[in-house]
Amino acid sequence: DGFDVQRINVQNGEIEQVIPGDREMFVAFSFSPDETQIAYTRQQDQPSIIYIRSLSTGNEKTAEVIFPSKNYVRVGDIHWFPSGKEIAFQTETEDYIAQTIVLDLSTMAQKVVREYMVSTSYFEGWSENGNLIFLDIGNGVSIVQVDPKNNETIDIGTPTPSP
Repeated sequence: DGFDVQRINVQNGEIEQVIPGDREMFVAFSFSPDETQIAYTRQQDQPSIIYIRSLSTGNEKTAEVIFPSKNYVRVGDIHWFPSGKEIAFQTETEDYIAQTIVLDLSTMAQKVVREYMVSTSYFEGWSENGNLIFLDIGNGVSIVQVDPKNNETIDIGTPTPSP
């Protein structure tokens, strides 16, 4: 419903709350590639927290989103790396500054890969080679990849228009 995550038993119609939300604030979530875990954030958490929950055991790992002194109005847009060992997510401040952060799930260490104005770049997810993909809008539109290991930016080019 946009405020929490629920599971429904299709045999008896019972609804179970999986992630408690708040009727005034939103929840962002994403399932792992093998569907055994869920990563989520809740807007009501101050400082912002990212949760990784095992769906079979209910056990959770958490991390405060780095730079908790910043006033994040949104933490979300969660993308799992295909191996399930890392996630990338986006934060946004009141003054429309976004960060894309990579979280190593084995250590729960976070790294800011890119910081940008919301209106100039859009985070698209992971590439097959392990880089992060962005659609940059400035002097035209271009697709770039950022290597999360060294923050090197690779200009891929402009998108091909649809016919």
